[in-house]
Amino acid sequence: MWLRVGTRKELTLDLSVIIAHYTPTLDHPCLQTVTRTFSELARQCKGLEAEVLVCDDGSPLYRRHSNEAASLVLPDGREYYDFTGEEALAIVKERFPLVEVPPITHWLYLEKTKPCSSKARLWNLAVERAQADKLIFFDDDNYLNQTGSLLEFKHLLDRYRVVFGQVIDRKGRARSYKSHRVQGTTFGMHQSLWKQIGGFGEWTESVSSGIDSDLWFKLHRELQSAKPHEAAYTDKIQSVDGCSKRWKPFVGSLFRHKAVRQAFEAQYGCSNYRDAHANPSRKKSTWMDNLTRQAS
Repeated sequence: MWLRVGTRKELTLDLSVIIAHYTPTLDHPCLQTVTRTFSELARQCKGLEAEVLVCDDGSPLYRRHSNEAASLVLPDGREYYDFTGEEALAIVKERFPLVEVPPITHWLYLEKTKPCSSKARLWNLAVERAQADKLIFFDDDNYLNQTGSLLEFKHLLDRYRVVFGQVIDRKGRARSYKSHRVQGTTFGMHQSLWKQIGGFGEWTESVSSGIDSDLWFKLHRELQSAKPHEAAYTDKIQSVDGCSKRWKPFVGSLFRHKAVRQAFEAQYGCSNYRDAHANPSRKKSTWMDNLTRQAS
């Protein structure tokens, strides 16, 4: 993973909320859900010293905002933009005319010059700029449905190094603690843990998938021996998956799971990243506390 070299930053805020974002077209159905996500964040940031960093994975409608002053270059030569302050707010106000705007400090934009998902790379760039030790991560189509969720993250991260909230699917079904599915949204961790696991897996860009499995594998490897557990799963924080499949054109063919499995095995020596026996990170009970109401 490439990280910028610079002076040590001062961490002064309660929370840095990092949002993965992608809008394919001006009239895409996801806009309604994304608007709700930003609106809810604006409400829940009140009373907290918090910031929001948006990681825009190549939405074509934002390209015209780019300017040389905000331009930066990745090691592979691709150009990205870091819009801050009023520039960042202007983008969200234009696209999502909300009554309230969350406290956006950075709008990171990487143009899709190649057909892939760059979520991991953009999230790493955002963490480098984050002003809080406690980092909260969402996909923009997962909106919070319980008041006080950000405050709950803040409190739980006083006790745990990483906390996963519960995802509710579009049919209203809550993902169980017993589920072996990995999750790459609605979670929080400390910057020190992000650094220890080497950040998010930028190798996933080559297969345009696998970021969630990469994250869980590395977290489990780091935390599996901790007693008491340093990770938790809670239903006191929930997000609703309101819209998905936007990244589908960039995640490969019907054989993508084979490509990801081969890449994952090459990276970690794990023969089947989707199998809970080969990949024990998928068994929450081995390394996460169950804080759901069913456990009470």
